[in-house]
Amino acid sequence: MATALVAPLIPTTDGTGWRYNMIEEIGNGLNIPDAKPDADGKIRLPVLYRIGGTENVDGKDLLKFEMHRAGVITNTDLVTVNEHGIFCWARINLDGELVKFDPPQTMIAIPLKKGASWDFNGQAGELKVNQHYDVVDEEDIKVPAGKFHAFRIHGEQTSPSP
Repeated sequence: MATALVAPLIPTTDGTGWRYNMIEEIGNGLNIPDAKPDADGKIRLPVLYRIGGTENVDGKDLLKFEMHRAGVITNTDLVTVNEHGIFCWARINLDGELVKFDPPQTMIAIPLKKGASWDFNGQAGELKVNQHYDVVDEEDIKVPAGKFHAFRIHGEQTSPSP
């Protein structure tokens, strides 16, 4: 019997971090404080996403994925990573408030390949949330940390809305 070893979707070692340029398109009536849209109406921000240990929520040990923007942790996603993808069970916002997802939010669904898509339709605390994600491209990239196979994912949120 042959056994295939599958590499983890992403590294999960404490202290691991990823730097990338986040692009956000904000709908009418919404804004992000201290962020200025460019001529195309998009907000472009350098981001560091870092694993900052674990946190136990409702008896479940979750990885703390911290999003750093301009040197500040703007939110912390509390996630699990497994053979089915990356799932966010709760989020700690800038004010330190813990907001639980029901069901857990699918951040990345497997199989991850160009043309794949998934939806999140659930609750974030008291808010009903509807999101759709499409894998619009994939490519091999070379960065100072090495060579990687990367995916471009477009997400759209239709609720809550203003």
